[in-house]
Amino acid sequence: MKKITDILKYSTKAACPLLAVLLVAVYVPGVQAQDFSGLIERGEAAGIDRDRLERLVERAQNQNYDDGQIRNLIEPAIKLAENNLPYNFVIQKSMEGLAKRVPAENVHRVLAEFERGVSRAAEIIDPWLEQEEVRESVEQEMAGRELDEAMSQMRNNLIQSSAQALQQNVNEASLNSFLNDVTRISGQRGVSVSSVASSVRVMADMPTSADNPDLSNEILLNAIKSGFSANQVQQLPAAMNAAQFFSQLPAEAIGRGINEQIDRGAPGRQVLENLFKGDIQGGPPGMIPPGLDGVPGRGDDERRGPPSDPPGGPPNGG
Repeated sequence: MKKITDILKYSTKAACPLLAVLLVAVYVPGVQAQDFSGLIERGEAAGIDRDRLERLVERAQNQNYDDGQIRNLIEPAIKLAENNLPYNFVIQKSMEGLAKRVPAENVHRVLAEFERGVSRAAEIIDPWLEQEEVRESVEQEMAGRELDEAMSQMRNNLIQSSAQALQQNVNEASLNSFLNDVTRISGQRGVSVSSVASSVRVMADMPTSADNPDLSNEILLNAIKSGFSANQVQQLPAAMNAAQFFSQLPAEAIGRGINEQIDRGAPGRQVLENLFKGDIQGGPPGMIPPGLDGVPGRGDDERRGPPSDPPGGPPNGG
């Protein structure tokens, strides 16, 4: 085969500029990567590591993505970075989509939805973080660190968690209500904003959220008030699922049992341990949470005995 330069000379002499362009596109190595240099520089200027973007382009080209598909792959992250919004999750999802060979259209849809979710979440989180009570909580939690850096990290964490929650069909009104309740208790005591972010992240996974999102908010708020760590909050959905499996009780009953344990002062570690064992109330085996034996609500006063006094007598009616 003739060298590419010889072919171009021949095509030019033959007055076929279109053929020359086509040959360049087909035969010149790296021309596609050069096409994206401007976009990569734009991302780098917005704070994204250049190598990450170049790796994305290279992997997409290896999977025969066309120019438009590659742009759709990297532009959402660049737009977020340019607007001072968290973008790492978008790049991560892009890489995962390529690794799993998800169709380009599906990857783009997920990225576009998350980009919109992040933008919407920022409109909720930014005003909330500006409140004096919340800022003071961040200062207490991040004592010893530079405040602006701490606030930036917490903001990104909260925005990403909120975006994921909204994408998982958590109602905006429910999210706002939860954050307003957190503000209220922040004025009474110091709260862990990291635990707040974890609460938002697991909100959609709580077994009670589908039918009773208000109860999910109540459980998470009580967990924050009682000092659950961020990691303990993240374990709540799995612990509730385990408790529901072992007890065969409705999710709402599990949630009420959690609130009962927290109200009695059980620490997060103990609450989780009880739930993973199927112990809803943190009492002796067979103890049933108030309101589960045909009586609606949280139960009558006579059903609120101490852990050593199971409602309705000893377990199994013995």
